[in-house]
Amino acid sequence: MTGQPPSGGSPGGRKSAPVLNAGRFSGPVDQYVSFDALAAPGIQKECGREVAAVTVPGVVIGAGSCAWTGAVETAAIGRMFASKHGGRLDANQEFLALAGANLAAGLAHGFPVSGGMSQSLVNESAGARTPLSGFIAAVFTLIVVLFASGLLRNLPQPVLAAIVLAAVMSLASACVSNDSGAMHLAAAAGVPTVAIFGPTNERATAPFARPRVATAVITNPVWCRPCMLRECPIDHRCMTGIEPGHVLAAIDRIARAII
Repeated sequence: MTGQPPSGGSPGGRKSAPVLNAGRFSGPVDQYVSFDALAAPGIQKECGREVAAVTVPGVVIGAGSCAWTGAVETAAIGRMFASKHGGRLDANQEFLALAGANLAAGLAHGFPVSGGMSQSLVNESAGARTPLSGFIAAVFTLIVVLFASGLLRNLPQPVLAAIVLAAVMSLASACVSNDSGAMHLAAAAGVPTVAIFGPTNERATAPFARPRVATAVITNPVWCRPCMLRECPIDHRCMTGIEPGHVLAAIDRIARAII
């Protein structure tokens, strides 16, 4: 029911409470719509049955998937750090902590939580060594959300992706890549890199050389490269001529250079 709000009250002496217009905001700002029809028991009953039929299986499946994924990821990241730093993973303690964290998040209407691989790697690369780092990160996150979110509004998502990728690549013993952003990220992160160049020019975009970081560049010296073309008009001979054995030999060379 639409209409204009009374200025002096209704004939019965009651003032109508303004309700947000549910339609398009094309009319004057003093138009209102009443949702009293939704209070009818029949409509509530039908809406409740429809919502229950749609959401309960979805919630059960979604919750089970979140729990399984969180448990697997937490165990994987825990074993990786235990192996890297010479510790021992107590799976029972990890899963009890995971259950307690999700119980608290559920009571507070929060998102499901788990041990995150990328977040843990970024945290470690920043120098964190104890669980206190998680508390400090949470405090800074709260400060940013409350007071500084506007400063990060226009931060490009590729910047965040580069931070996560650089942290994940630090786990690798070596990186094999074509001429791409991943190649440059690996070299910048100090990961030994084997770069495969086809139509692009290795003299212009080779991986950045860092002290004590081994890199190798593989090319197939054909007459037509570097053509700098995305689509090859011939037969991709600059790439198809590179055998897997060439790549394995390059990996062996940088491995021996590290040793």
